[in-house]
Amino acid sequence: MPRTAARFIIFTLLSMPVLTGCERRLSSANIEIANKQQEIAAKRASRNAHVTEGLALKEVESILGQPARVEMEKRPILVQKQLEVTRWFYEQDGKTIELVFVDGNLQGKIPQLGAQGAEVATPNVGAPAILSTTVSQP
Repeated sequence: MPRTAARFIIFTLLSMPVLTGCERRLSSANIEIANKQQEIAAKRASRNAHVTEGLALKEVESILGQPARVEMEKRPILVQKQLEVTRWFYEQDGKTIELVFVDGNLQGKIPQLGAQGAEVATPNVGAPAILSTTVSQP
């Protein structure tokens, strides 16, 4: 029995670095792929006249992985309808990329990690220009 326990402990210790190395990292290639898909999605007819069509939350997640943080809120637009706004934050190497989704669709392009303070096209939602996708450094 002690031999089995020792093997289990050794196996666990050896497998820990492998499992922690599975974290998905943002790369220029991932961001470029997402931006190409975003351009295609932006050409689709929108379900809402106040929102530009874009990649869905799940589509972005499948390309970039899970965000480090997610914030959701409701914002009024000129016709007094509440739009669902979701902001995803990806953090890597001391830099943060913020993605804005309106009504479940990505707004604007995804900035590269190296682009400090880069701001992408402000989404067309008939609301204040505070709905933008940015990259920042703390």
